[in-house]
Amino acid sequence: MARPAREEGGRQGGRMATTDTITGTTTGQWVRDIANWTSAFSPLSLSADAVNQAKHLILDTIGCAVAALAEDEALAVPAAVEAMGGAPQASLIGRDTRSSAAGAALANGALLRFLDLNDFLMDGGTKGASVGGHPSDNIGPVLAVAEWRDASGLDAVGAVALCYEIYARLNGQMDRTGGWDTTSVSAFSVAAAAGKLMGFDPARLANAVALGAIRAPTPGVVRSGHISAAKYLANAMIAHAAVEAAVLAEHGLTGPMEAVEHARGLGKLFDLTHDPDALCRPLGEPCALMMSSIKAYPCLATGQTVAAAAAQLHEKIGGKAGGRIDGIRTITVTMADSPVIRRQQTDPGRLDPRSREAADHSFPFIAAIALIEGRLTPRDYDGERWNAADVRALMRRMRFDTDAALGARNPDGYPVRIRLDIADGTSVEAESLAAPGMSAGGVAREAVVAKFEALTEGLLSTARRDAVCDMVLRLDTLPSVRPLMEALALPPGA
Repeated sequence: MARPAREEGGRQGGRMATTDTITGTTTGQWVRDIANWTSAFSPLSLSADAVNQAKHLILDTIGCAVAALAEDEALAVPAAVEAMGGAPQASLIGRDTRSSAAGAALANGALLRFLDLNDFLMDGGTKGASVGGHPSDNIGPVLAVAEWRDASGLDAVGAVALCYEIYARLNGQMDRTGGWDTTSVSAFSVAAAAGKLMGFDPARLANAVALGAIRAPTPGVVRSGHISAAKYLANAMIAHAAVEAAVLAEHGLTGPMEAVEHARGLGKLFDLTHDPDALCRPLGEPCALMMSSIKAYPCLATGQTVAAAAAQLHEKIGGKAGGRIDGIRTITVTMADSPVIRRQQTDPGRLDPRSREAADHSFPFIAAIALIEGRLTPRDYDGERWNAADVRALMRRMRFDTDAALGARNPDGYPVRIRLDIADGTSVEAESLAAPGMSAGGVAREAVVAKFEALTEGLLSTARRDAVCDMVLRLDTLPSVRPLMEALALPPGA
């Protein structure tokens, strides 16, 4: 039986004051806070730097989605969406067919996440490097709704910005000891962004968010143990449900306002006492957009510095031609000390990867490839490289530990030190204190464009690549996002 709640007169801090008589917690405030904040948000409130950052992150994310078109497994998702059918509301990237906005959210959301090369969030708050996630997972879903509703480029930029902000604020509130995956918060942020693009008032927005919230909980097993396709599907599936939630709300369906605080709600996902005003504060600086960085390597965020340090060692020992790789006796990988790092270092599925999804989350595989090749690219996963004899030989020589002093040298990053002990009695060491894509104050346009061009080479013609890049970098001035999405819908090579 649901625990009873009682109404208290008036409001508390602008929120509906409803108190659960057993737990004593105020109920109904989270959903309403998100709805009210979203309703009041205007893209005109964004600084010029934030608008530029949004465009850069959108371009980077589109590049990741296009690059995934070269992967057979990734193509299974849009094929499944096509098989399910749906009203032709939005474009599927790399296909000459259209689907419902929810279907496009699923297909495009899975494509952009497949390579694990889209941006990552560093909160920079009290939880340090334990707070992260990929708010860019939701750029594809947001653009699908924007295309469906023929939104302007500025409105699309605004929807992406508010999606990042809600994602980051909820991410900071998550109880990270509860075993829930950070993708859970996307149910709230995508439902809110979709409702904003669909022109909802606060009441309808609240119902969209509440309906999205009840589909939110995602267990951390999606990226633990023997990692499966669920790793890159999880957020796309949540976004699919969140867009559906917005459509249901538009048709008058209601959701539970007490979705979070009720005794039978989602309270186990969040620390309800950590920052009670997080969801109603005005947009500040730096906003969540400005705390996001692009990836240099197709692997998890905490592995970026592992790849960078190992690539340095490749050069120091003369690469494969130097003949010293076979003489490596031990490889010691020291990382910042945090619960997240320790869990990732000891997860059996990551230590012994048996799938591509596990390999791009495996510190041993990432370090081995970067040591052997001096790089880590999507092609380094081809042919199940994680099973190759030379890779496995190096993985067996690795040991992992943590060092709080190393982490203190860059508390907002993932510092790594790797030492090679070689048979001739020498040792070689390299450090990477910050991921190559991390950039305080915004991602450089030149870096984003260069990455986009490299990712889309051979998949987009030069003319089409340049047209897409130009439209994204002028997105806030475009009257409609449809020409951009239609350009992305053409098959690879066009």
